[in-house]
Amino acid sequence: MSELDVVAIVQARMTSNRLPGKVLADLGGEPVLVRVIERLRLASSIDDITVATTSNEADDAVVQVANHLDVRWYRGSENDVLGRYCAAAAECDADVVVRITADCPVIDPVVVDLVTTSLIERQKSVDLSCNTSIASFPLGLAVQALFRDVLDKIERMAVLPQDREHVLPFATHTRPELFLCHDVVADTNDSDLRLTVDYPEDLEVLRSVFEALDLGENPLPYQDIVQWLRSTPEIARINQHLKTWEPGKD
Repeated sequence: MSELDVVAIVQARMTSNRLPGKVLADLGGEPVLVRVIERLRLASSIDDITVATTSNEADDAVVQVANHLDVRWYRGSENDVLGRYCAAAAECDADVVVRITADCPVIDPVVVDLVTTSLIERQKSVDLSCNTSIASFPLGLAVQALFRDVLDKIERMAVLPQDREHVLPFATHTRPELFLCHDVVADTNDSDLRLTVDYPEDLEVLRSVFEALDLGENPLPYQDIVQWLRSTPEIARINQHLKTWEPGKD
């Protein structure tokens, strides 16, 4: 698509506070992380994929999955996620980094391409592009693309612990005036829906979705998932009491 080397870096670790081991939880016969990578491989804008995990022994299992899928991996600090992320980007020599989290098993390749392309097309006028600043996509469809030099700038400037325990809060929340962000907004607002895996209820919903729509064999676009959930409110309600979208957060 461009002369720039575009790498999707997937954050993955086993020691989640709310749902430990969620990235390797079974979803339609494969771990959640496998589902994420399967769908990322369908994105035409992505040249390579790297899994950024930690040096914690618990994450040996994450590395095993990456090796099984023949996907790059990098191991770094568990708490300094920003530092780990930057080091992973440096190791694979990315020009453009696309941030994906490993708890989003229905990440949509079309949305990935939309966000990534919107950044590259505005190369001289924006620093990053994302679909997370304005409520429209379901939670679990988050895509944030930025140029590597912008990521390095964030890493140099972010010193507070809360700005280093995630990748982009410094740019999107702490000092947004320093960065030019292009916002990608969906045609319809479905931000009330949760398509992420953060709680047991989320996993229950997504297992129902995978079974009903055979998503393991048919990676349908997210709009089809939304349509099914709208027509099956008893399933959609299972996790709707949980936090959905909050402006200014990643």
